[in-house]
Amino acid sequence: MDKDKRIEELEKENQQLHKKIEELSETIKLLNARIFGKKTEKLDKNQLSFFQRLN
Repeated sequence: MDKDKRIEELEKENQQLHKKIEELSETIKLLNARIFGKKTEKLDKNQLSFFQRLN
């Protein structure tokens, strides 16, 4: 295999890997937002006092 062809293959692989990194980074960002983002469920004060009375 000649040097130019090998360089071309490595550059193509490099581009593919960069694209995969971008995709995975976006997935991580979305999962972090889902796990650690604001929750829509709020705790009602009455719920808290109910559970405190049970103890």
